Amino acid sequence: DSVGNNGITTLANGNYVVDSALWNGNRGAVTWGSGTSGVSGTVSSANSLVGSNANDSVGNRGITTLANGNYVVDSANWNGNIGAVTWGSGTSGVSGVVSSANSLVGSNANDDVGNRGITTLANGNYVVDSARWNGNMGAVTWGSGTSGVSGTVSSANSLVGSTANDS
Repeated sequence: DSVGNNGITTLANGNYVVDSALWNGNRGAVTWGSGTSGVSGTVSSANSLVGSNANDSVGNRGITTLANGNYVVDSANWNGNIGAVTWGSGTSGVSGVVSSANSLVGSNANDDVGNRGITTLANGNYVVDSARWNGNMGAVTWGSGTSGVSGTVSSANSLVGSTANDS
């Protein structure tokens, strides 16, 4: 399962996140741990953010720490390269299966949401760069550092291009 294969990220509040993008047939898992008591047990959707399909590779693009102690998981390969970006609490983490209910996701194969990375803002918020979204029209999405952003990328929640290769 290669738990921790993609590294361990320290959060500003002393807690940490374990990135295991190769876990369970490359489904991927990202697990929050307490800086004072740690984390133990078997990796699962009960204690980790996980992918549901082989090669979802949750966390494969890394963990971005926010100034307020929270974090963002970049999983651009999720669900056939549709891509997902998920906010996590620095004090309790995030667990369950990646979906549009807990993550910002694309709607088309090769949208690669988050493929150009996450930009942190000084106030603790963040911006998701998805240059390949919708046939390379591109999208940039703002996320709250205290609650994240979820749902499908669209002009309702993102700045988007209007022509293929606008990215």
